[in-house]
Amino acid sequence: MAGDRYGVADAETRAFLQLIRSKPPPKIDGLLMLIKEVPKQYAQDEQRLLTGSDAGQQLGRAIVRCQGLKARVRAKSNESVPEGQLEARKKEIKEGTEKYIDCLTYSACTARWKNYTQCWTGLTKMSPDELRRLQEGGIETFCQSERQSLERCVGNLVSGAVRAADASSIVEAELNSERSILK
Repeated sequence: MAGDRYGVADAETRAFLQLIRSKPPPKIDGLLMLIKEVPKQYAQDEQRLLTGSDAGQQLGRAIVRCQGLKARVRAKSNESVPEGQLEARKKEIKEGTEKYIDCLTYSACTARWKNYTQCWTGLTKMSPDELRRLQEGGIETFCQSERQSLERCVGNLVSGAVRAADASSIVEAELNSERSILK
């Protein structure tokens, strides 16, 4: 019986296990914005420079690897549902989005993703009393340094890819300017 392991009632055990499963997704707004905005904000030559950098290639592999999850979330978002199933659909979309973010962060920064996930799954070894004390600080405080490390890793990749594209396009513009002066 699941309750025997922790010495608590089944309802409390279920709540505990639900807490363990509710690992907050890392905040990777920069990457999500980059994925959404690159075609709109960057010219084709800048897109080529962006994806040509080491950071851009790493992000590109993550994006390609996870595009199936993104497509499933988008499809669920576009399906019409009967009014009585709206909450269930919202939950499906939220869970799908979290899986997509999990996939992107795993694919982009595997070692730090593993550290965060290992820390989070390590909570299963805690007693309910220890977890209650931790919960008082809020769920966002669990494994906070590991989550922030993962967020920084993804952010650094985004920053590196954008800098590579912007720096290369500036250098290219300066070269073109110098060429026109020399003519």
